[in-house]
Amino acid sequence: MCEIKSEGRVNDPIVAEMLVPKDHMFGSKRLPCESGYYEVYNQDNVSLVDVKRAPIERITSKGVLTFRIRIRSGCINIRHRL
Repeated sequence: MCEIKSEGRVNDPIVAEMLVPKDHMFGSKRLPCESGYYEVYNQDNVSLVDVKRAPIERITSKGVLTFRIRIRSGCINIRHRL
């Protein structure tokens, strides 16, 4: 059901796949009552980083440094899956 809800709303198929919860069934944690959440990931100034694959090493005044990449950022929004 999550895949159907996000289908066509996120342009990058890799990002779309990362947004689909895999460790719990749809609705068993928090219902996705949202407006425009998925579309935000189509913006040029938004990046989704899988911290399980690229753990955050440190946050600096200029952005985030992970194991694999450096992300320049003026604003950081960290979303944690419970």
